[in-house]
Amino acid sequence: MACGSLHQRHGVELLLSKQVASIHGSGAVEEIELSDGTQIPASMLVVGIGASPNTDWLSDSGLAIDNGVLCDETLNVGVPGIYAAGDVACAPNRWSSLPPARTEHWSTATEHAALAAKNLLAPSESTPYHSVPFVWSDQYEDRIQIAGDTSGSTHVTELIGSFEEDAFVVGYQSGASILGIASLNSMREFAKFRRLLMTGGSWSDALDLAKELRS
Repeated sequence: MACGSLHQRHGVELLLSKQVASIHGSGAVEEIELSDGTQIPASMLVVGIGASPNTDWLSDSGLAIDNGVLCDETLNVGVPGIYAAGDVACAPNRWSSLPPARTEHWSTATEHAALAAKNLLAPSESTPYHSVPFVWSDQYEDRIQIAGDTSGSTHVTELIGSFEEDAFVVGYQSGASILGIASLNSMREFAKFRRLLMTGGSWSDALDLAKELRS
């Protein structure tokens, strides 16, 4: 809601709950037709359909390939001395109980690279990957930040700030746990809640932190 309002104030028209039915044009896109019959003149089409890991060159390597290169929690691929990092690595994260996954975040790639190098140089002292997933996006003059797991929550609660002020942190709750956070223009507060996630804080801890930050 808040991010949608941000774009609308900058002249972006949001067409929600609609699908692209067809694309028309002679040699180039000229018009897009939506599922409800709406026709929109267009000279450019940007398609966001996600990314697929480039693992074809590893098909005969003997490595386990399943939505990327399967790794253990140290990023080792099951062969001594070989590690994977970044978008192609399908690896567990000790921070959560979620199954191994690829995390297409810039911050994850840099963390993977540092950990893979460390474990490669000292395999007998290997360290598991343990980090709160984190992503941000600068849009116009505003910064959006997200950390943790926002997919399994049952409640989303405003912790700091407000949507109306375009500055807030919201928490994603499941029972007594805080699973993730999202913020707009609240970098300092976001960092404190992210540290809480990293140390395994509870939803009650998040409410206490919010109260402290508001005082």
